[in-house]
Amino acid sequence: AWIALHELDYLLSYPGHFRNLQQAWSPQIPDASVPRIRKLIVATLQSPQLAGRAADRLYLLSLAGGIVGRAADDALLQHRATARDATQILATLGTRALQHNQFEPAIRWLEMANASAQQPNPSVQNNLAIAIVRSGQSERLPEALELANKALQLLPDNHVTLATRGEVYLAMKNTKLAQLDLKAALQLRPDYSETLQLLAQAATELGDTAGAEEYQRRSQSLKSTDP
Repeated sequence: AWIALHELDYLLSYPGHFRNLQQAWSPQIPDASVPRIRKLIVATLQSPQLAGRAADRLYLLSLAGGIVGRAADDALLQHRATARDATQILATLGTRALQHNQFEPAIRWLEMANASAQQPNPSVQNNLAIAIVRSGQSERLPEALELANKALQLLPDNHVTLATRGEVYLAMKNTKLAQLDLKAALQLRPDYSETLQLLAQAATELGDTAGAEEYQRRSQSLKSTDP
């Protein structure tokens, strides 16, 4: 499988894990190489030790579109058809897309991960709820709330799942419930900048300018001390 990964990287001229290089990467691949690339992706996905690395390549190829994007999607489809459990690969793809604000592919992959999970996966449910909210699909907010509730039931004292439900409530304009969840999340993890930013938004919507400014100050202070 390692040999397959190295050959795949060679054929793709894979830029490595540097984000700036990945953003500028535009694979130029001869049509004749596409079937080989598809086989190499499938081979690396089947290796538990390399599945995460393969998911990184698969993510970038899928977003590249064109013939290579279709090859990546075909490889993923084949993996889903033959693997006992493709949930982790799909969850990795969806989370990676969410981190890069690619909400439509994030939703697509996380929905597939959620559907294929052999048992409820709170991380997948949580991230899918976030992706739906941030995609701006207001008609799906009730679904996002249901997902957030399910994740919170499985991880009841977790600052991430609490903050996610708070973010959903903010999107639904239920600011007071959002504030309750976000304050509970902050008690569990006082140094989490994202929770502070959401609390600042909630305070602004409730007309608490001083509170919003304080949350923003604390958030900026944390960012300035990040390595």
